Amino acid sequence: MNFDQPFLEPVKKPISRREFLTGEWDDQEESKKKLADESKDEIDKIVDGIKEKEISRRNLLTGKWFN
Repeated sequence: MNFDQPFLEPVKKPISRREFLTGEWDDQEESKKKLADESKDEIDKIVDGIKEKEISRRNLLTGKWFN
């Protein structure tokens, strides 16, 4: 066995048990960017749907038109 290299890569900062269990410590910046991109895509879909056809306010709020 080669003992010169560590078995695991060192963690940048110690993480709490809650962070470990929820996975919040894992690439927070990347997951925030991904979430922002996903929500932007959802907004774009809604805007495109509104542009394509006239949607009543009630259907827009209930999401019935988005099928």
